[in-house]
Amino acid sequence: MVVLPLLSLHCARAPDAVADPAVEVDPVSGFVERIVVTLPKDEPPVAAAADAYDYVVITDDRFSAFWNGTARARDGERTASLVLTPQALESGPSVGSSFTIKAIARATGNEIALGGATVAQPPGLVDARLDHYLAFPRAGLAGWQLDSSMRGERHVSPAIRLGRRATEIAAKGPPGAYEWNWALVWERVPYDQARRLDVLMRPTRACDGTSDAPLELSGVSVSDDSGHVVEYCISPRVSSERVNEFAGGHQLVVVQPGRIGAWNVVGIDLDRYATFFRLYPPADGRVRLSLGIRFHATAGDAESGSDTADFADVRVARATAGAR
Repeated sequence: MVVLPLLSLHCARAPDAVADPAVEVDPVSGFVERIVVTLPKDEPPVAAAADAYDYVVITDDRFSAFWNGTARARDGERTASLVLTPQALESGPSVGSSFTIKAIARATGNEIALGGATVAQPPGLVDARLDHYLAFPRAGLAGWQLDSSMRGERHVSPAIRLGRRATEIAAKGPPGAYEWNWALVWERVPYDQARRLDVLMRPTRACDGTSDAPLELSGVSVSDDSGHVVEYCISPRVSSERVNEFAGGHQLVVVQPGRIGAWNVVGIDLDRYATFFRLYPPADGRVRLSLGIRFHATAGDAESGSDTADFADVRVARATAGAR
């Protein structure tokens, strides 16, 4: 991988692109693996010799790298496709980021701007196995965003738990009176996909979502943009699924039976509550799937100021909830 400084060379007139660049995203890493730009066939860089230009992709966080470029044209057509592929894996834009493209003439150093785009979320989950970690240009779990209130320590890291590759989410902060703390990873997914999911979770503390004032709700949640949320968590204190409503009916807590320190299948089935609760997906049809820890720290209780949970596969296939 070659990292370039920001370029400040003479920029020639940009050719009139027929359409915005098309991108193909690797569903495991969330990185763009192919960009296709449609350009006039009789203008540079397409009209020049194949090796006359270098191509640079620059992301919105000012990271830039050389990409390989190949022009493909059909006889009788006025346009050609410029196909760009990274010279190194995971060295360019990823889901949610924006990028621009420049062609640099090797002979003169002149630049030609070739447009850009924002990388949209692919149809399904990115890194559904929760085991693909990136170090550069943005460290973290591929495709997932971090949301945390913690003022103290918190981390999301790879782990091996009971022979299974997993993601550990842990946090430790100073306990404070009547204060919620959380550390979550989240991804926006199509509502139709989120309606039925199975997530492997290994909790270290029991959920108390059946109480009138819960203090531990670590687990899996699905929420819309208007404040409605369904939260799923595990407790050995229940023998069957228990459902509790909070926040004037905007929050639904589903407590499923399972074991602490063991792998459990958290079974999401939003249709089960359709008669009295529903989410309202926005115009893009996506809702937020969150995995992580959410707990209430109380004054004078050091143990309540920390929590840890492990997560593994997110599957669309329906399975029976319970311990594994």
